[in-house]
This record gives sequence, C-alpha cells and structure tokens, in this order.
Amino acid sequence: MPEKQKAVTIVTEKVDKNSLRNAHAFLLDSQGKLIEQAPLSSGEAKLKTMAEALGAKSRLFIGNALPKEIAGRPVTASLLTRSGAKEIPFHLSADNKIIVSKIPPILHFPFDWCTIKGSVTKSFTIDNQVEVLPVCHARVHICEVDPIIWWWPKLPDYILSDLINRLREVVRIPIPIPNPDPGPIRVKIPPINPAAWLPGIGNPVPNIPVFSKSMNIRPAMMTSGMRNTSINLNSLPPLPENVKSGILSPSLSVAQNTIINNISLFHPYICWWPVFWPWLYKCDEIAVVETDCLGKFDYNYLYFSNSDKPDIYVWVEVNINGEWVTVYKPSIPCGTDWDYVCGTDINLRLTDSRIKPCSCDPLPGSIIWIKNVNTATSIRSIQQNTLASGNQTNAIGLKPIYYGGMEYNISPFGSQFPFVVEFGSGFPNSTVSHYRWKYRRIKDAFLNDVTDSFHYLEGEIGKPYRYELPDGNFATKNYRLGADYNGTVPKYKIPHVNATDDVPEPTALWYELDTYSIYVNSPNFSNGLYEFVFELTDNAGNVVNVPAETYVVTRKAGDPPPMDPHEVTIKADGLAENYLIKSGTQASAFRFFMRIDNQKCYANVIDALVGTGTTDTECGFGYFDEVNHKATLRYFGGHPQNFGYYSFTVTKGNSNPVTVANAAQLASIPDNGYSKSSVMDADHGFAIEDFYQKQFDVNELLGTCPQAAFAEYIYLWATHTDGTNRLQGYDASDIAAIAIAPKP
Repeated sequence: MPEKQKAVTIVTEKVDKNSLRNAHAFLLDSQGKLIEQAPLSSGEAKLKTMAEALGAKSRLFIGNALPKEIAGRPVTASLLTRSGAKEIPFHLSADNKIIVSKIPPILHFPFDWCTIKGSVTKSFTIDNQVEVLPVCHARVHICEVDPIIWWWPKLPDYILSDLINRLREVVRIPIPIPNPDPGPIRVKIPPINPAAWLPGIGNPVPNIPVFSKSMNIRPAMMTSGMRNTSINLNSLPPLPENVKSGILSPSLSVAQNTIINNISLFHPYICWWPVFWPWLYKCDEIAVVETDCLGKFDYNYLYFSNSDKPDIYVWVEVNINGEWVTVYKPSIPCGTDWDYVCGTDINLRLTDSRIKPCSCDPLPGSIIWIKNVNTATSIRSIQQNTLASGNQTNAIGLKPIYYGGMEYNISPFGSQFPFVVEFGSGFPNSTVSHYRWKYRRIKDAFLNDVTDSFHYLEGEIGKPYRYELPDGNFATKNYRLGADYNGTVPKYKIPHVNATDDVPEPTALWYELDTYSIYVNSPNFSNGLYEFVFELTDNAGNVVNVPAETYVVTRKAGDPPPMDPHEVTIKADGLAENYLIKSGTQASAFRFFMRIDNQKCYANVIDALVGTGTTDTECGFGYFDEVNHKATLRYFGGHPQNFGYYSFTVTKGNSNPVTVANAAQLASIPDNGYSKSSVMDADHGFAIEDFYQKQFDVNELLGTCPQAAFAEYIYLWATHTDGTNRLQGYDASDIAAIAIAPKP
C-alpha cells in the first residue's frame, strides 16, 4: 500500500515530450474542487498534496496552463473541460506516484472577453402611479451553464428513462386547432421514482416562482416537494416532426440522441419538471457583482471561445432587514440566456414586496461634488481655458460633440437647465448651512470683452423625496431648499444626506442624492460667455471659506490614476481648469465658465444657374446648349458663431443621389469642391458668410439622362444643448426642386 504520509508525484512514461509543452496537471477532489495544480512540461510534477488526501473519487486533468486573466476564478472540472483539458484515469502506486502513460491530444482553445451586463429594477406604486425604479446594492450571481452533452453519459438509467417517457407522453397528445376560448389543454404526468429525488449534479431546486426572460414561459410554482406538474401545451413551442419521431422511437439510443442534438428545443419542456434540473444542468458561478445606483451591473468574463457561446444564468439577492435574501432565482432551463450575445442587457424585473426603493451611499465626509449641467453634461467636460492642451482655440465655455470620428468643442448651452451638485455627509454642519449661485457676463457672442457686475441666481428650489404609506405603496413630497433671503441676497438650505433629518416622515428617502441646486433660464441672458460662481454660507448669509480639498469634480481621461479604481471624482484644487477662488489653502468659491447662445441656425437653397440663366422660371427649368454647358448649384447655411453642422444633398428623380453635388461639414467649412463667399442678405441687411457654390458640367449632374429633375435639400443641425438634449428647435432646413434640359 502507498505510504499516506508522503507527497504525491505525477510521472509521465512513454509520453512524447512535444505533447507536454505548456502542460499542467490539475488535481481535483470528489466534489470537483481544485486540490492542487502544477506544471507538467518537464514530464514530472511533484505535488504538495499528501497521499492520504486523495480519495477514491479524486480526479486528474491534464491540459494547458490557464491564462493569467482567469486568476481568482474557481478552477472546476467544467472550467477545465471548456479550456480543452482532458480527464486522465489514474491510480496511486506503492511509492505514491501517479503514472501517466498516455495523454490524449491537449487542445488549446482560444479565449475571448465577454461583457455580461444588465439591470435590476422593480415596479413601485408612487402617488397612485406605477413607476419602475432601479434596485441598487443587489448581489447579482453570474453563472455559466455547462452543455448537457458533457455529462450525459453520467445520467442514471432511471432518470434518462423517465425523461424520455415524459416527453413521449407530451409528444403523443396532439395540440388541436383552438375553437373560440377552448381553455388550456393539460397533461397529468405520473409520479416519478422517489429515488430520482436524491441529490444529483448541480444546484438544488429553488423553492420560488420561475420566469423565463427569453422564452416568455411562466410555469407553475416549482418546489422540491412536487410530484405532479400540469403542462399547458399551448404555451410551449411546437416540436418539429423529425424530433417527435426521434422521441417516439422504440430505440432508446435514438431517443437519447434526439434529446442531445435538440436540447435547445426541450428547455421549455424541462422547465415544467424540476426533478430533472439537478441532473441535466450545472451552473458554475463565475462572479458576484453589485448593482450601482442605477440598478446596473456588468462583468468582463474571460471564456474559451471553442465555437461554444457562453450560456449565462443569473440569480439575485437583496439585503432585507440586515439579511441577504434570494429574491430572483428562476429555473435553469428557462432562466438561462442560451448562447448569450456578449454585451446585450440582461434586464431583471423583481417582484418581491419586501424590496424598497433604492437608496445609495452618500459621499463620505465634508465633500461637495460640483457635478453636472442637467443630467448628462459633466462640468468637467466644459472647456475652461481659451487655449489648453487638447482643446480648441476660443472654445472656452463650450462642450464637445463628436463629428466624423473627431471631437470638437462647439456646443453652447441654451434653453433652461439646472446645475447639479452632490453634498457629502459632512454637510450641513454648525458652520456651513446654506449655498448660493451668482454670475456675470464677461464676453459677448463674438468673444469681445464686456463689463458686468455679479448677479444672483434666484427661484424656488425643492428636493423631492418619497415615503412609504401604510398600504405598502409610496407617495412623494418636496422639501423646500429656498430661496430665503438676507436682505436682497438669496440663500438655499443644504439638505442632509438622510431625508429623515429634514422631513417628518420616518420612511423618507431622497429620490436621488443629487441636488438640483438652481435653474438657469438662459433665453433671459444675452448671448456670450459667463462666469458662474458657487459659494457656501452660514445661516446669516455670510460667505464661509472651506479647505480647498472640499470641492471635487468628475474624473476624465488623462487624470492621474486613483488609489481606488472605483473612484469617479478628483479634487478640483490644482487642476488646469483653475476652478477654485482661493486664499492660501482655503477656497471661498467654486467657479466655471459657460457659453450661452440661443441663436438659431439658418439655411436656404438658392436658385441654380444653368447655361446663361437661372432656374427661377415659371416651370422651374434651366436650359443649356453646346456653348453654355454649365450648371452652378448654390446654397447658404450656418450659424452666426458656427455652432452647427450641415448636410447638402442633391437627388435626381425619386431616389438617385448625385454624390458629386453633395456636401457635409461643420458650419462655415466648405466641402466636396464647393467654394465659400459672402453675400449681402437683402432681407436682414447683413453679410451672410456661409454662401456656397460649385460649378458643374451638366453631364456630371445628368449622367445618362438627356434631361432630369432634381431635389436640393439642406439641413443645419444646431450643436446647442440644455445639458441633456440637443436643442433641435434651433435647427434649420430648406428644400428646392429644379429641372435641367437642353435649350429647345
């Protein structure tokens, strides 16, 4: 007998050394968990595992070393199989050696990254209206389901026979063409052999309702105590005739192969029979992630792309009254995203009545995050210097847009928008209790200097919150922040991070931690560049200086990496944008610059010139002859400050684009051979700089047609924003029709 106190050695004999390149040995226990792994490329691996630790059901796999990116993931039999490793039968010799005399070809499957993402939400009744809200801080367990074919040979005969018999019973009953309101057709399945309820491969049957995301099947409640299940045949997808024939075949092997080869067709059926789940489906948990304040989750999963897409199954826990409670755990066959398409959303809608609306963690400490203009524009994205590295000249106060794969700072702010701030848990305090905003205009629309004094932004501001009603539903109210006044100077209360510190309802929660601190109605402002200043005050309205590190802004590319990879803010002090008004290490205010513009774009298609005349004729025709064989297309379009981009298209007939005549660019930039010049606008009395024209030989426009009709269309997209949406109301367009023909 082997001496159990000695370590185990794996030795290869009569094995081609070339087959051992990058080879690794993986020793697993009877539960499929890794005991130890070691390189085997030299033909021998000395393990630390003692002989006495090996049980009769220990397993040995030999394969390639797993990629370093997979570090931290549990090494299981199914993971090794997916990676191309092979299980090797073995026995322990008297001198504690595992002799390996034959190694099948070790496959090296390529691997790839798969982003698994989605969201978790729940419907709540708030103010008698159903509202879908995110569920934050939920634990999402992400698992990969193994292909059934890998352990089909391990199924006991009685399990296999019972599955085939059940499927045969269903297949034999035809689904009739329904008459009006026929009602569901149900099939009673006889009780299964109780021995089949012994623990098998995989997860235990969950004692909760199930719901299919992908197949829209809602089976009845499935519990581990079920013996009978009624099947609504009308809810199941029909099986092809050849599959039915295979199931009904008297040959057990034919029926088996029919199931294996068409397993995706049988998932909805197996949904109804939880007794088979532990035998047919096994989940390996690959990650546990937490949903954020928007209820979203994501995980980058390294998988072996051996022509098998990952099959992803998720289940969810929520912390209820201090305990983690499973609130979503559907059946594996109908709750799995089979052949999951990486990057697509797995959206889960929870129904557990114990789940409350989301409440995210506040910023810790005496921190103020000057965050956004409206919901989608970070303060940090607005250019703060006339000319800075990576930014554009004279683009101060503008945010970027993407055009033609490039970034341009040509987006001003218009309409109405709020400034969004998030206060940390250290505010309000005994010194700082209020805030206020002020502004001044420093340049006009053409960036000429102007002289202006500071003015205060005013208006009623509230912070919405919700609270629970006795019936379990919710209602909302607004907590008033101000404006209150010290003389003529407004001030606004800083809300506590816990709504219950400000409002009387004991179950109150803020709708969100963000505070819409003030609103700017920009059409009341002259166009130009503005300086906006945020100040903290005491209860008497006096400005309070705070440490410069109090103010933070959103991180962006190029910032020094944070200590915590999840940190999304950076201290405003010391940044090139020069946000703070400082005295030593103290800051009296946070300031930034914004360009406000509410001018609309303009566009017009001008009559084309053909031959010696225009197309401004009674019938819209322009005529050419052999001497005057030219045509000139003309249009103008743009914006006084070039805040826009345009597209000019010419179409012949109903749907034939004339590409030689089309143009598209940022406002004021000619394209595709058009020249630009200034003309006087007689209606408005000013020069229009964005006047474009291009001369053609008429054959360039006509092509194979002896004469043709054309549509000319110009569209100007304004680049203005309210911080969330592009202001489409500032767009402009025009259309004209012309015809070109030889002179009669």
